[in-house]
Amino acid sequence: MSATKATGYNFLKWTENGTQVSTNTSYTFNVTGNRTLVAQFQAQSYTISASANPSNGGTVSGGGTYTYGQSCTLTANHATGYTFVKWTKNGTQVSTNVSYTFTVTESASYVAHFQANSYTISVSASPSAGGTVSGGGTYTYGQSCTVHAYANSGYTFTNWTVNGSQVSITATYTFTVTSNRSLVAHFDNTPIWPNGVFPGSFSVSATQQVHFSQGNLQFKASTNTWRFATNQYDCIGSANSNISSSYSGYIDLFGWGTSGWNCGNTYYHPWDSNNSCPECYGPYGNHNLTGNYANSDWGYYNAISNGGNQSHQWRTLTVDEWRYVFNTRTTNSGIRFAKAQVNNINGVILLPDNWSNNFYTLNCVNQGEAIYSSNIISSSTWTNSLEGHGAVFLPAAGQRDETSVNYVGYGGYYWSASCEGSSCAWPVTIYHDGLHINGAPYRCPGLSVRLVQ
Repeated sequence: MSATKATGYNFLKWTENGTQVSTNTSYTFNVTGNRTLVAQFQAQSYTISASANPSNGGTVSGGGTYTYGQSCTLTANHATGYTFVKWTKNGTQVSTNVSYTFTVTESASYVAHFQANSYTISVSASPSAGGTVSGGGTYTYGQSCTVHAYANSGYTFTNWTVNGSQVSITATYTFTVTSNRSLVAHFDNTPIWPNGVFPGSFSVSATQQVHFSQGNLQFKASTNTWRFATNQYDCIGSANSNISSSYSGYIDLFGWGTSGWNCGNTYYHPWDSNNSCPECYGPYGNHNLTGNYANSDWGYYNAISNGGNQSHQWRTLTVDEWRYVFNTRTTNSGIRFAKAQVNNINGVILLPDNWSNNFYTLNCVNQGEAIYSSNIISSSTWTNSLEGHGAVFLPAAGQRDETSVNYVGYGGYYWSASCEGSSCAWPVTIYHDGLHINGAPYRCPGLSVRLVQ
């Protein structure tokens, strides 16, 4: 007897009454009586594998071991941000349905193809005259998108919004694309002020506000030129040791009341650096840099070349005004100041009365004991998000002791217009983990000067 298998089956054995009598397809025997022989066959097993392309595009199910002629259903489930495209076998498309059913006749590998969804990112400026924007276009799901806002002259960048909600306060904003988005870059008009004046208003008493100069005061003895620093974070540092009546560079650390006006004291020139007679600096005796002695105030007596270039336009805050700025005034945001590092320069930020927390979020606010690294701010972020809204920065420019310059980057010392007896005057003192306006030092050390009008 001989057994022939059908397609998809394998011959197993010959049996008689359930008992195996042969495993050969051909079975030869001597007939001695009636016999019932059964040829047994078994369906072949096949492996069906299924995978996703790309692997993060979705998941697949239905793969496994099947017998010949069995029905197999493969199912593709797309991941968020992806769409199912097709099933392929050996690179050839076999179905565009999410579920693909077929009869198993062989081992095979199937691939579910997914495609990342495309989204439109649109960008616009408000108002349109405020600036230009870039970075919009078509992106696929999960792709990185960077949009840029560039303020036109007379405007400052404020923030990016989506559907009216703020998403960034930096002009360059990077995000991962997960949907269509319409971003709006908002710009504000920058008020036009006299040369050297910044727009932020600061209360110095219950009834008076002032505006700070664009930077610390600087002086060149060889040409008798006064100017404000180009950037608020600029400071001269160790070059202040060159102080003399003929020095051709700039200095920015001065003895108290050294405007150049002859107040009757021994030392009143901006290049004076003798520390042996502290009572000989500024108006002798208990006289502030106000009233009859206002000319001893650097800004009142001198024309500042990039600050209007006329005398009697600027002045120095009194100690009570400094205290009001730091400790007393009420602001819209509740923030008066914060320690910071701006463009890698340590110092303290003063926020104007009308500051909004939407402009920029600061840490450790109104805390004199905070450290400089509480807020790390790049030059571009400073310009776009803080300075453009009136923020003032007082750098830790150090202190000069005769011709020795110390504490640059560690301490900031700013004169007030207020004396303390005949040999001392009140400063604002800023250092790494402290800030105070008490304890008046001698008038002769060189400290920073920041003027207001």
